[in-house]
Amino acid sequence: MIKCIARPISAQEPDLLAGNEFGILSIIDSYGKQISTIEPPENGWTHNKLEALLNTYPCRDNAYDAYLSSQWIGSTEV
Repeated sequence: MIKCIARPISAQEPDLLAGNEFGILSIIDSYGKQISTIEPPENGWTHNKLEALLNTYPCRDNAYDAYLSSQWIGSTEV
C-alpha cells in the first residue's frame, strides 16, 4: 500500500495537490523504474480520489513512490 500524503494535516503544511490536479500519476520503484502511469480523472485529481487509489495500490516486496507530474505525493515508506 502506498500511503498518500498529499492532504495537508495542518495550515502550516503545503497542499501537494495544488497545481497538480491534472498531472499524470506515476508509480516509481526504489530502483527508479517507472512501474505504472495513470492519467488524471476527467475532472482532475482530488485528495479523496488519490487516497482511494493509492491506499489500495498493490505493492510487492519493493518500495514505491508516487508522483503527480514531478511532485512527490506518497510512498510505501511513509
